[in-house]
Amino acid sequence: MGLANRLGQPSPTDEQRAVIEAGRDPLLVIAGAGSGKTTTMADRVVWLIANRVVRPEHILGLTFTRKAAAELAARVRDKLRRLTESLPELAELHGEPTVSTYNAYAGGLVGEHGLRIGIEPGTRVVTDTGRWQLARDLVCAWDGEMSEFDVSVDRVTELVLQLAEQLAEHLRDGADLRRFDRDLFEHLEERTSARLNDEFRNLMSLRRKRDQLLPLVEAWDRRKRELGVMDFADQLSLAAQLVAGAPEIIRTERDRWRVVLLDEYQDTSFSQVSLLRDLFGGGHPVTAVGDPNQSIYSWRGASAGTLQRFPQDFPAAGGTPAAVAYLTKSWRNREAVLETANAVSEPLRAGAVPPLTVGAKFDDEHGIGSVEAAMHLTAADEAEWIAARLAAVWQPGADETAAVLIRKRRQIPALHRALTNAGLPVQVVGSLGLLYYPEVAEAVAMLRAAADPVNGPALMRLLAGNRWRIGPRDIAALWARARELAPDSRGFEPDAGVEAEASLADALADPGAAERYSTLGYLRFAQLHEELSWIRGRLGQSLPDVVGDVIAHSGLDVEVMLHHGDLSNLDEFTDIAASYENDTLGASVPGFLSYLESAAKRERGLVVEGANPAGGVVQLMTVHAAKGLEWDVVSVPGLCEGILPTSVKRDSTWVSDAARLPYGLRGDAANLPVLYLDEAHTPA
Repeated sequence: MGLANRLGQPSPTDEQRAVIEAGRDPLLVIAGAGSGKTTTMADRVVWLIANRVVRPEHILGLTFTRKAAAELAARVRDKLRRLTESLPELAELHGEPTVSTYNAYAGGLVGEHGLRIGIEPGTRVVTDTGRWQLARDLVCAWDGEMSEFDVSVDRVTELVLQLAEQLAEHLRDGADLRRFDRDLFEHLEERTSARLNDEFRNLMSLRRKRDQLLPLVEAWDRRKRELGVMDFADQLSLAAQLVAGAPEIIRTERDRWRVVLLDEYQDTSFSQVSLLRDLFGGGHPVTAVGDPNQSIYSWRGASAGTLQRFPQDFPAAGGTPAAVAYLTKSWRNREAVLETANAVSEPLRAGAVPPLTVGAKFDDEHGIGSVEAAMHLTAADEAEWIAARLAAVWQPGADETAAVLIRKRRQIPALHRALTNAGLPVQVVGSLGLLYYPEVAEAVAMLRAAADPVNGPALMRLLAGNRWRIGPRDIAALWARARELAPDSRGFEPDAGVEAEASLADALADPGAAERYSTLGYLRFAQLHEELSWIRGRLGQSLPDVVGDVIAHSGLDVEVMLHHGDLSNLDEFTDIAASYENDTLGASVPGFLSYLESAAKRERGLVVEGANPAGGVVQLMTVHAAKGLEWDVVSVPGLCEGILPTSVKRDSTWVSDAARLPYGLRGDAANLPVLYLDEAHTPA
């Protein structure tokens, strides 16, 4: 209580105090949604420092996102600042706790010690789009046997990346998978009747597919090493490999980090758990926080069972299982909302995890809150009902916040239309990627038109866009001129059709008689041609300089500043060009444009997920992006099979999909049900 008073905050509850003042032994904290987890963890850090249990610079906090890491670090810094003002004797402690993401910490280990396993210090992490491009180039150039696959190059690329990621996440390699397939084949072959059924034949086909896919996966690993890049899964698998073979690294890390805090522990994968267990198991002061009801990374190898195994994975120094504490009071939800949430999540609560109870009483006009449910025949009907209810209960003038949380992006159009028709202000969060903002799209079109003069769509975007505003009559006349300039040799040579293609760029350079066009159109053609010619003369520069020249010479920066007062999108685009150049050997403008094309497909135009609640608008976003946020009024549409809850693809399992790791090779296989072949039988 004394510490709370010095920090000017309410006294913690008994549950929170038990966590804050816990000793140095390993501890697992089950903290439900809205139970004050981040505040409690920050208070624990401050308590440890204030009581001289550990110096600030010897505390390590790990979480999943940079946003969460920044939030925890900011809270800790603010509390330490206030504590130092109250207790001047703590001013001598100049260090700060380190708060990072799990992947960044693993990447730091690889960067510092990677030479031990042949990883160069300059090895960089490749983006998802860069990873896709490199893998696709490998698949396109592959001359190995692929007769078992009758799918597209893109699909094979997906299979290669999926299998490579699963092998890395579970610390396996191709030899392990080949051995598993061989042993399974031998077991099944002993059963002569099994050879006669479709399931056996399908398994053998699957084995042949994996035999052809694995060389590509192994070639992909070699290619990354040759190029000096790694992906996020590599960071963890390489770090785990390093630690497993170097006890001195373990000693160094334990000495550097005397207290370790693990956030969102329910979402850790097998490779993360293995790395952390090897580093900080056996009684080291580790506090893990998680909630089995909030596991969102099961697709990446995480499972809520990770929480249940923590006491055994991180036992106390004497070998006894780690203690478990609970934060069961929710400070976020009113009684009616919490009662509904407990009922819905009841099947998910593992073991003896207790339900949440209300931590605060609300004395305003909303009282215990309300939960409404409705069933509709169509999604449009549902959207209209949601809009009507929000219009009735939401009070934007009173600074109330509101959100509509969706599971699938295909729900957005109907909801956006209904909300807008009801006169409600709407903000769609995380749907518009950077490449689709008008100013960035204009810069990309300028780059494309300059680097590839025959790229008609890019030039058409410029001509008809808001900047040049060329009318349809002038564009039609320009196209007629382009056809005049194209040689009429089509059909006489095999490649004549390509060379004789009419080009708007040629017509822009030589538009012909001015009488064909409007006066303003003719003038703008000349101006656009001058701009593109000037940019073409600059394409040999570094990518950031080229992008900067496009923005400056076209006046995009001035125009955006005048109309919007914010150049952040153009600045971010320039940063992306710089990152691409730093991460790509032999970077060029055509290569960068190809990268952007892949980003538009693979990353929805370089979308940055996540947001903060905002007043005055109804925020429309995915439930994934909404994790950890709160609003006054919330609507969740699509509570039906296939959306919420999400349907499971029954036809995509490890016995039908060559890119899925067999359950027997998963890191958590010991915790999965076991089927013994000797006990299996064919149902009558």
